[in-house]
Amino acid sequence: MNQKSQPKVVRMEEEIQALKDQMKFQEIICYCEAALKKNEKQFDESLPTSVRGQGTFEYYRQKNEYANIISYLIEQLSFALEKLDKFDEAISCWDKAIQVDNRNKSIYEKKSNILERLGRQDQVIECWDQAIQNNKQAIHFYDKKAQALNKFNRLQEVIECWHQGIVKNQQNIEFYIQKSNALIKQERIEEALDCWDFGIKNNIKNLWFYVQKTSVLESLGRFKEIIECWDTGIQSNANDEKFYTQKANALEKQGKTNEIIECWNQAILYNKWCVSYYDQLSIFLERIGKWDELINCWYQAINNNENNFKFYKTCATHLILNLGRVEEAIDLWDKGINRNLTSEQFYLEKVDLLETQGKYLQIINCLNKGIENNKNNQYFYSKKAQTLLWVKDFESALKCWDQGIKNNTQKKYYYKEKAIILNKLGRINELISLWDQGIKNNIYDDYYYRKKARVLDELGRSDEVLECWMSGINNNKNQEIYYKEIQKYLLGSNRKMKEKEIMEVLDLGIKNNKGTIIFYQQKINALQKQNNYEQVIECWQQGVNNSYSAYKKEFSSKLASVLESLGRFKEIIECWDTGIQSNANDEKFYTQKANALEKQGKTNEIIECWNQAILYNKWCVSYYDQLSIFLERIGKWDELINCWYQAINNNENNFKFYKTCATHLILNLGRVEEAIDLWDKGINRNLTSEQFYLEKVDLLETQGKYLQIINCLNKGIENNKNNQYFYSKKAQTLLWVKDFESALKCWDQGIKNNTQKKYYYKEKAIILNKLGRINELISLWDQGIKNNIYDDYYYRKKARVLDELGRSDEVLECWMSGINNNKNQEIYYKEIQKYLLGSNRKMKEKEIMEVLDLGIKNNKGTIIFYQQKINALQKQNNYEQVIECWQQGVNNSYSAYKKEFSSKLVQTLQEQKQLKKAIIEVRLSNSQNSKSILSQLKNEY
Repeated sequence: MNQKSQPKVVRMEEEIQALKDQMKFQEIICYCEAALKKNEKQFDESLPTSVRGQGTFEYYRQKNEYANIISYLIEQLSFALEKLDKFDEAISCWDKAIQVDNRNKSIYEKKSNILERLGRQDQVIECWDQAIQNNKQAIHFYDKKAQALNKFNRLQEVIECWHQGIVKNQQNIEFYIQKSNALIKQERIEEALDCWDFGIKNNIKNLWFYVQKTSVLESLGRFKEIIECWDTGIQSNANDEKFYTQKANALEKQGKTNEIIECWNQAILYNKWCVSYYDQLSIFLERIGKWDELINCWYQAINNNENNFKFYKTCATHLILNLGRVEEAIDLWDKGINRNLTSEQFYLEKVDLLETQGKYLQIINCLNKGIENNKNNQYFYSKKAQTLLWVKDFESALKCWDQGIKNNTQKKYYYKEKAIILNKLGRINELISLWDQGIKNNIYDDYYYRKKARVLDELGRSDEVLECWMSGINNNKNQEIYYKEIQKYLLGSNRKMKEKEIMEVLDLGIKNNKGTIIFYQQKINALQKQNNYEQVIECWQQGVNNSYSAYKKEFSSKLASVLESLGRFKEIIECWDTGIQSNANDEKFYTQKANALEKQGKTNEIIECWNQAILYNKWCVSYYDQLSIFLERIGKWDELINCWYQAINNNENNFKFYKTCATHLILNLGRVEEAIDLWDKGINRNLTSEQFYLEKVDLLETQGKYLQIINCLNKGIENNKNNQYFYSKKAQTLLWVKDFESALKCWDQGIKNNTQKKYYYKEKAIILNKLGRINELISLWDQGIKNNIYDDYYYRKKARVLDELGRSDEVLECWMSGINNNKNQEIYYKEIQKYLLGSNRKMKEKEIMEVLDLGIKNNKGTIIFYQQKINALQKQNNYEQVIECWQQGVNNSYSAYKKEFSSKLVQTLQEQKQLKKAIIEVRLSNSQNSKSILSQLKNEY
């Protein structure tokens, strides 16, 4: 219970305990009955509208609290009634408790205890039947019934009780266990076995039903039937290892070795691709020392699974370690290789085995076959070369790597391994030829040029090193690495003309990569080391002239930086002017020019720079921002305002420009009227943009100009009829000056323009409510209903007002008009029913039934309307009419929905023990599951 309900219960307990202490049992009865009525009424009323629908968490939470309070009160009421020997009334109390909470174990137990004390055995059983009917899947209730039957020595009924549970819970093994145990206690062993046969029939895939049956058979020593049971299980579960394991375990207990082998062979027959079955058979054969059969097991596995490496590996291991049959293992790996030509691991195992036998020729043959079938797998080449080097056959090893290079021209590994051998043998010319071959096959990879250059450098063949790198440049004109490497080599060399050669390489880099700054930077670095700044400037100027516009700024920045370091300020400005000519839409060039001008203290030129930027970029905010920031810094306010007026004229719809200009006018210059005129201009140019009106209204509010605010908002409404902000702000302003009539007219205008928007009705309703003009409020909701006949919101609002006025008939008329306009909508019938239930109307039960009948009449084929009536009839315990109502649904519904009505009817007939009628209805319904339902009904019948 939540914290709110706890004090309430504590108070009840204290008051009832006080009455108990005084032995005032009649007063306890009166107290509890009154409390029950009060709580029953308060339950529905306490729930917010949002959680009244069943199925919400809040609904069930509060229902549980209510049920706990009711249960406590009934317990105290029952206690008092028993003290006064009013046992039948006490029993009736618990019947009521069951209606409130039919899943509560303790309620049935307390009712059962009273009946048992009175010696009413049949009623005790009926009590537990009722519990079972309401809780068909709860084994606890069946157990309680069985305990009672045992106590009354009605042993056959105990069996029937558990069978009833099995019928309703065919997949729950606990019911079968209880029935079986009960039968065994009564020494009805064959019936216990039949029980498990029935369970197996209903659950043929569930191992535990078979386990339970074999457990009974084992206790009787009927071992043959145990095996038959597992055979039955295997027939239905041929792919489930657990069944074979259970059978094998049973056979082992009986010492039947051959049958165990047959069991696992049967498993393999149905599961040829499953490793574990071969494993199980192999483990068993190893235990009993049948090695030939074990090897045959794995040969069978291999024949069934030609590509499964594990099977070959396991078989070979047994052949070598347990039987010493090495040649047979080698043949086995040959077979595996022939079946799996591209799988490295088969070759690897054979090679390892041949190595232990020192059979190097066979190893080479094996690896040749591997290379033939796996041309791109370096393992085979590596292993073959390693073996050839082991026997000092260097020429064959080199040929092996030649073959690898031929098949894998772009893999460095093969060249590297051949180079290692050539290096060891001192065959340098062949090594140079190898790297030439690498370059030829991989002209875009500097690795091969680097390797060749290193060999040539070690030999002191300087010109050839340069030729090597120049060939790299010719093949890779845009790759910086080649120019860098040749430059690095020249710097570290003793060549006489190396500085000239370096410049030639750098010029070549620039020639081949005119727009790429890094090549210019390399040349600049070299020129700066020579302090040759004129050529540095020329180089950057060359970059500016050669580069694309996207990179021109970078070159210009570099050039400007050099010019600045040399104090050549005029040329810096010319540099940025050149950049601007080619990049008129790039802010960075203007920024750089402005920064350069600021360093020179040229204020007017900075203003001209940003004005030039604005001229070419009228729609770009940042240029106006930059000019504005600068003008603010130097205190030129009129020019700043003109800047933003220019921005506004160029961008009439840009709110930010108006906002910035107005902010400066107000905060910096105090020109409020001018700011108001500015917002007027913005509104006229942007009639449908709310934010312009909003700014003007906010400004007028600071000046207290309410008439102008109203005029502004009227204009907003005129141009934005569906925007609630304008109506809301206008009404708020009118209410501020106490002009209620105009505020109401404002909302009338809103409703007229937005007939289906609740917001406008709601806001007008708030004012009418405050003014106490109730008839107008009702008329407002009538208007809402007229404009929105399919929306229950307006009916609900009108009904609430009428209810508060006590005009009960009009409330009903309101909801009836909702029904007439929305005949197929459940909510209207529910609302009128709920209203009647909570009212004091004398004929409310009759009126409720009329509403429910109207719902059925208007929705003959919709089950939910019948269900509403059924719920009401069940509260009256009028089950004959419940059956009639479902029968009416069956007769009225379309064939697509007839099955659902028929199912409800059969369920009700079954609950009311009218089994004959239920059987007839099932036969008539002809539904998909009618056979199983008929079988169940016949069993009960």
